[in-house]
Amino acid sequence: MVLRIFAGMTAFCGALCAAAPALNAQDGAEGRLSVGVLDGDGSATGYLFGDFTLSASAGGWQAALGMFGVVGRLHETYADISYDTGTLRATVGFPRPAYDLVAGSAITDVMPRLALDSIGISRSRATAGTMFEPEFLPYGGVLGGEAGDLRYAISLHGVPDYDVTIAGSGLSLQKGAWRYDVGLEAVDQNAAVDWNTKLRLGLVRDRLELSLGAFHPAANGQPDAVEASLRYDLTDNTQITAVTRHQRKGDPTQVIGLRFDIGTVFAVNAGAAVTGADSLALSTAVVARF
Repeated sequence: MVLRIFAGMTAFCGALCAAAPALNAQDGAEGRLSVGVLDGDGSATGYLFGDFTLSASAGGWQAALGMFGVVGRLHETYADISYDTGTLRATVGFPRPAYDLVAGSAITDVMPRLALDSIGISRSRATAGTMFEPEFLPYGGVLGGEAGDLRYAISLHGVPDYDVTIAGSGLSLQKGAWRYDVGLEAVDQNAAVDWNTKLRLGLVRDRLELSLGAFHPAANGQPDAVEASLRYDLTDNTQITAVTRHQRKGDPTQVIGLRFDIGTVFAVNAGAAVTGADSLALSTAVVARF
């Protein structure tokens, strides 16, 4: 089983190698695509993960398609049209929620397939609903922009089949080596308003990056959590990452990952995660960034 998965990985990597120069040359391609294997609970699963946006622009107008998640059930796709005035961008269609634009989980960077199982802790109600509830199709609009060191966005999504309305916001402030992220989301569901909130503080010093985040995902029905991460560049092309997450309910999760860059586009990732006393998961992936 594992040999077949790796054979598939090798073939896909060849396709990536052929496609990467074209992707990288397009101004409207941004994000990452990875093919990997997650081995946990005695079984190995291959996956294709994407977190990217492809866009085409004309003047201030832009049409975009995007994805977050893995091919299969656990993913969200985006399709929208936007207009940029130079100071403000207005987007309509099926856009990324403003809440997802800030303070994501570091586990997603190291072991993305594993992170999706608990994505409701750090992501929008729109994202969690799309992945885990059938016919959950949020549509709406986003307003966002920049003012000096501040990036901001607000969004409104509706889900007609579930009678759910999601109003979210995301703020990110960069001050020197420090970064401050805040996300706030109100969800009108089940004749009540529930809230998702999150905060993250980040620091970058030379080769070292530290972050500390707190998550209150009540609207997603998930437990409160705190997460700390450390990234360190061992060399110019080798990076190590360590993440620890502690939840109000459930076992803590410890993750360690190693990334080796191959040129400016490709990288090889390896990760290991321990949840509780005896649950071990291992992953390996080839990543293309564009």
